Amino acid sequence: NNNINNNRCIILTAFTESLLSILYRSLPFCLWSHHALITGFRTIQNDEMGSHISVDKHDLALAAGVNCLLLAFYLKWQQDHPSDPEEDASSSLQERWNACDMHADGCIIKPQEYAEFRLKKIVTLSPDTRLYRFELPDDKTLGLPVGRHVTARALIGSQYVTRPYTPVSAPDAKGHFDLVIKSYPMGKLSQYFMHLKEGDSVSLKGPIGSYKYIPNEFQHVLMIAAGSGITPILQVLRHMVNSRVETAKITLFYQNRFEHDILLKDVLDEIAEVYADHVRVIYVLSQGTPEWMQQSKTKTRALGHISTQLIQDHFPCDSKSKAALMCGPSGLTRHLKDTLTKLGITHMKVF
Repeated sequence: NNNINNNRCIILTAFTESLLSILYRSLPFCLWSHHALITGFRTIQNDEMGSHISVDKHDLALAAGVNCLLLAFYLKWQQDHPSDPEEDASSSLQERWNACDMHADGCIIKPQEYAEFRLKKIVTLSPDTRLYRFELPDDKTLGLPVGRHVTARALIGSQYVTRPYTPVSAPDAKGHFDLVIKSYPMGKLSQYFMHLKEGDSVSLKGPIGSYKYIPNEFQHVLMIAAGSGITPILQVLRHMVNSRVETAKITLFYQNRFEHDILLKDVLDEIAEVYADHVRVIYVLSQGTPEWMQQSKTKTRALGHISTQLIQDHFPCDSKSKAALMCGPSGLTRHLKDTLTKLGITHMKVF
């Protein structure tokens, strides 16, 4: 006969270990924890009067102790063998392997394995955004096909964290390539980048993605970007305006909250000026000011959000040959997909 409070403490200990085992997603630990619980409860028996409880405390404590030991070994193993989750769910393994045949001559990055790239220069674009210039050997080009991105990986704590990023440098840039990364308070990898110094190295692989650019496939192309989503859009835009055969008219809506959130504005303004016959850029601020609106003499600025009316005012929705490219928060792109469908734009690609 044993004190009921002591027995409850032992059972509670085994139950707590079971929860920890499930939390760490280890089947062996779950089995051991359940064994501990079953062993304890099966040896609990009431006598005929119901006044005593008999528990094999030593067996239950032994099972619980072995469970703790296994849990400790597992945590140590997990620390020594960090996982590598691929967080870019939009790109399947088959797509990554299919990208192998799209390498440009001289491309040194591979889609199936990571390589280290040295950080050559860091340029602060805003308090939370930086341009990271990586070094390429022997004046080679990255050779990334248009519409594709790279995946960055870093060991943070005991686990690898991965994120997709699209270079903003020209595809034919020799000896370097640039990534523009905005830091978010809860972004593990973006925070990691904010603490990098020139001379550090970052693991990258690519090209990743399924988008395939076809010149002159459409007469009118609508591009929509929000925040750091401008990077893949800019890559396609640059390629189209530099193409000798592309004749499509391009309308770009770029959504942000404040004026200082607009990334790569000098680059976008230059493209809009040089290729004024083919490209139009409209900046949209959800929290802009009337003064900001008055600074522009042309209709290239708007307050609020990208709406049906705004798109109709600047894009020929009645055209039979039209398509849309989008990149931004999932809530925004889902909303705009419904809007564009109602406007008759059925060819859409969301990066």
